[in-house]
Amino acid sequence: MNENEYAVNRSLSFEERENRRNSSKSNNTNKGRNEFLFRTVTAQFIASILVLAVLFIMRSSSPESFNYFKGKFKSLMKRDITVSEMVSAFRNFTSQNKAETEKETEKTEEKETVKQVKTEKEASGGEDLLKAQDKTTFSPVIISENLICPLEKYEITSKFGYRTNPISGEYGFHTGLDMAADEGTEIKAAYDGIVVETGYTDIRGNYIIIEHSETVSTGYYHCKEILCDIDQNVRKGQAVALVGSTGWSTGPHLHFEVKIDGVNCNPEYLINED
Repeated sequence: MNENEYAVNRSLSFEERENRRNSSKSNNTNKGRNEFLFRTVTAQFIASILVLAVLFIMRSSSPESFNYFKGKFKSLMKRDITVSEMVSAFRNFTSQNKAETEKETEKTEEKETVKQVKTEKEASGGEDLLKAQDKTTFSPVIISENLICPLEKYEITSKFGYRTNPISGEYGFHTGLDMAADEGTEIKAAYDGIVVETGYTDIRGNYIIIEHSETVSTGYYHCKEILCDIDQNVRKGQAVALVGSTGWSTGPHLHFEVKIDGVNCNPEYLINED
């Protein structure tokens, strides 16, 4: 039975049949529109999640880039812009971020080159304290007996105090005095005393510590060879080790430390006290 026969049998008028046809078309249109809106909202939701994820990662890994993007976004939100302007702004941001990354890479490479040149010219090394307030002092110190300088000929390559470590590149407190000298040069005991510790570590290299009294001790690090044994009594000016470049070291030198009551002091005060 076709539509006309159905209409006749149902005694429908032409107007009623048109209304029914229009109603069917309207339902199909609404259904299609709802499906389109659902897909659009879903796509926008997913895009929003992705943008938030990118911003979160950017904020964690590159705060400077995030702050730059944040400032640009605020300025763009204050005025009406076209899609082309927004795309252009994003491209500018991407280009600038890439340029900043390349610039940082160049700085890092330049820093490494300077570090290598410095390493070739200066002999120093050792571990630095990152928190030195309770273990070091800049105050001048005086000991009743004059010190014998551990080396006769030397060049100070790293002073006592804050510095950038030549090995690790970290900023910290250098607890002694780096004295560059020819490898194999004799290292002399600063005072009479007893050897309380010798050994080797990856940072100190070969080292020897001499106790001179209940409050005073000296340390000698990065040695090529130790010439004394633990518990051995040594005399002031006696050779106790040889200059080397063991452990964290950029060349032959002695890292010389002086401790009074367990606190690291500046050895230059004692070397120059005459």
